[in-house]
Amino acid sequence: MTDFDRNASPVHPSYKLVPARPFHPIGEFLAGKRLQKSQTAVFDGHGGKQATDFACYHLPRFIVEDEDFPEEIERVVASAFLQTDTAFAKACSLDSYLASGATALVALVLGRMLVVANAGDCRAVLCRRGKAIEMSRDHKPMCNRERRRIEASGGSVYDGYLNGKLNVALALGD
Repeated sequence: MTDFDRNASPVHPSYKLVPARPFHPIGEFLAGKRLQKSQTAVFDGHGGKQATDFACYHLPRFIVEDEDFPEEIERVVASAFLQTDTAFAKACSLDSYLASGATALVALVLGRMLVVANAGDCRAVLCRRGKAIEMSRDHKPMCNRERRRIEASGGSVYDGYLNGKLNVALALGD
């Protein structure tokens, strides 16, 4: 357990890193495939560690259990993020103790393909020949695209915060 986990509260976020392991759902699926493979995920919680724990367990499972994985990997990963958020919202409606949120980043290597997906402000950067290449885009309320999306769905941006509370425009959970 890290210091972050012990101190998880609305003030102290929790963090989880999901390394490539054979027993992890994606690792189990990929173990039988004859291609270079790896996966990692980062979940950065706010308001407690419940969303990070939930996403750490469910997001990879939603990816590998999709019948189109790995052929339609981009659609599958996007769908897994939505399914995780929906399932967590349902869990929170049954148990208010779970109410929290997490930003997330998933990186999958399948053969020669790298797929990176994120929600919130978790960042991925690839170093190629000494140069940094951004692999993800922050979802911040002040970004014009995000602000329009937020306002179109009935939300607001106040002083750079989503509904005056969060400094990210996308997250799993709250």
